[in-house]
Formats: sequence, C-alpha cells, structure tokens
Amino acid sequence: TQQTNITDFRSYSPIDDAVAEAFETGEGPGPTDLTRYRLHFGNGYHKSRWNKVIIANMLTFTADRKGMYRIEGDIDNETLKAFFSDFIKEAQTSWARYSRRINKDDNLESSQEAKERADQYSELHKESCRINGRKHAKLARRKLGVSLLESTLPPSASPIDLTKLHQTQQVLDSLGHEGMSSEESDNEGGFRVTIPHYRRRIVSQMMSDLD
Repeated sequence: TQQTNITDFRSYSPIDDAVAEAFETGEGPGPTDLTRYRLHFGNGYHKSRWNKVIIANMLTFTADRKGMYRIEGDIDNETLKAFFSDFIKEAQTSWARYSRRINKDDNLESSQEAKERADQYSELHKESCRINGRKHAKLARRKLGVSLLESTLPPSASPIDLTKLHQTQQVLDSLGHEGMSSEESDNEGGFRVTIPHYRRRIVSQMMSDLD
C-alpha cells in the first residue's frame, strides 16, 4: 500500500468504485500487476470480490517472504486472512475519516474541513481510550486491594470488618470498570451507573476508604 501506518491512510488512493463494481459483476477485469495490492474502500468493501483477490495476493506475498521476515512456524491461511481483513478494516476506517463528506447544508466539505473533522475525532478517540484505560486500572487496583486486605486480616478481626470487605467486593463487582471515576480521585462525585442518587454518596465513601 506504500503507507507507513495502518491507522493513517489519509493520502491513500483506493481503486475506483466503478472498477471494483465492474469486476464484481463480471463486466470488467480484476486486479492487474499494477493494482495487485490496491484495495477497494467503497460500499461493501469488506466482502467485495476485488478485495478477496487482493487478500489472496497478500497471502502469496507473505508465503514467498517468510524467511525474509523471519516468520517462524506455520500460520494457516485462514488465520492470515483474518489478520489481513482486520488490517484492511483499520485502513479503511482511517481513509474514510479523512474523506470529504456532505455537510448539513448539503455542500461537499473542503479538504481542510475534512481534515479538521478527522483530527477532532482522533483526539476524542484518544481521550476516550485514555479514560477507559484509567477506569480499568482503577478497578483492578481496588480489587487487588480488597484481596490483600482480606488475606492480611488478623484472626482477631471483628465480623464487622470482614463483612465490610465482602460488601466492598460486591460493590466493585456491581460497578465494573464503567462505575469507576475517570479522574485520579473520586472527589468529583457521581458515577456512570444506574444507582439511585441517594445511594451514590455511600459508594463514594466506600471507595474513598478502600483507596
């Protein structure tokens, strides 16, 4: 594809839809030497006849260069097809993100407008991934904390202490990662869970005590 990053296909030039559609219906030729790896990104690209031939060409390319790329062991073709299909999906998503679209005024947006929209989407996606990672990490840390506290409870610990730990574990299981605050602390209050508002206060206090 001559692209350096699977997530940045903004400058890629896929095969024209008309060419891929003609091949699909048997009215036109398929990929040639010049287009043997040139992908189709239009409607139905994920199951188009054109891309199936491209994937077959990729399989041949990979098999011929196993030694060059130090690919050890045998990877069956179905597994490789799945890999290539995932890569094509990522590439098409990146390409489509930067494609010009019809705006709400029924006008074709400019290249600059398309770029600004795509850049904004990328930033929002990065922020979403960062927040999601923080939530998962916070839940894992708290679950580990409950396990450690439970394992280090002295024999003289009161039933109340043990009950509190069990209740905390149950609350964590119910909240899941989405119930964790996206901030470094839980001081900002509410949780994204379907719990009546009057019960959130005690949950926040419970998490604060655990932390």
